[in-house]
Amino acid sequence: MNEVAFHPSDIRGHYPNEVNEEIFEMVGRTCASVFKDGMIFVAHDGRNTSVVLEKAVIRGFETGAKEFKKTLKVETVGFSSTPMFYFLAGHFNSDGVMITASHNPKNDNGMKIIKDGKVLSGLDILSLIQKAGKK
Repeated sequence: MNEVAFHPSDIRGHYPNEVNEEIFEMVGRTCASVFKDGMIFVAHDGRNTSVVLEKAVIRGFETGAKEFKKTLKVETVGFSSTPMFYFLAGHFNSDGVMITASHNPKNDNGMKIIKDGKVLSGLDILSLIQKAGKK
């Protein structure tokens, strides 16, 4: 796993060397362990790799939900801006993931993770992944 993609406010990097489907699926599984039961929103920006990465994170949610005995209902928003996604997650008091590398170049991608209306650090997710690997 390439840890360089995990940043204080998100997870982002060059696709496929720093971020890829394997990492997104692992992050989705990890998020399932900390997300509350209920609705999870997933949205993506217009990058060419966003839809395939969205599918990977959803697979991770599904795996994690089974493993951690969670009831998660994934609501795919589709194409969205990050501010609209933040509004939606906040309005419904829901957790979720926005697939985007924000202002980074088009060959990059990443994700912003919302839990309880706040952006969850990519470093916090990395820590959870590392702890799970030690069990």
